[in-house]
Amino acid sequence: MMGLFPASNVNDLTEWQQQNAVPPLDGVDFTEWQKELGANALPYGLNIFPIQQVGREADFSLSLDSRNCPRYGAEIAGPQKELNQQLNAQFAAYPQIMNMITAENSTPSAFCDYL
Repeated sequence: MMGLFPASNVNDLTEWQQQNAVPPLDGVDFTEWQKELGANALPYGLNIFPIQQVGREADFSLSLDSRNCPRYGAEIAGPQKELNQQLNAQFAAYPQIMNMITAENSTPSAFCDYL
């Protein structure tokens, strides 16, 4: 959706942002990109399509889960149990990842949901 709106200076970065708004990666030098972009947040001053997003907690009425809809919880219980068994079997092949997941008191299903 980049470039859907015409270029403008609406999203220009402040002087501080131009120097500090970079990904938190150690050992990577972004100075050339910073010089190239200047005050633009995106190349050539393009604007992005505005995406309105509301967190799940704020939009609970549209959240389809067992807390919000008991029937959904009853219907999904069987398939979810089968899926969890499959994920546990697949993650057993990767003991290091499985150890990290269990160390966080989590499950492979929750790990996949996070990803």
